[in-house]
Amino acid sequence: WATWCAPCREEMPSFSNLQKIFNKDDFQVITVASGRNNLQKIEEFYSNLKIQNLPLHRDPKGKTSIENNVFGLPTTLIVQNGYEVARLIGPADWDNEFIVKYITQILNSN
Repeated sequence: WATWCAPCREEMPSFSNLQKIFNKDDFQVITVASGRNNLQKIEEFYSNLKIQNLPLHRDPKGKTSIENNVFGLPTTLIVQNGYEVARLIGPADWDNEFIVKYITQILNSN
């Protein structure tokens, strides 16, 4: 995601809500700000959207994006046991019932 990305701004609150639904021991939303997002702008972004439960990771040189073949924002990877099990390019309503059910199925597949 990035502070300048309008679709990211739209979906970030649903990520925060999604994290509230699941136990952090079982499921974690890990956000990575891609590109040259300065920390102050990231903190302002989170504050403006009232997000307090998501991490503030940065990828200023795009290394993580390159390693994971991320070519557009927002891009979401769902990873289980170190393996990518799903990918969505574009925004989503991450706390909707269908996604919550899908993630619950992934978590119960262990």
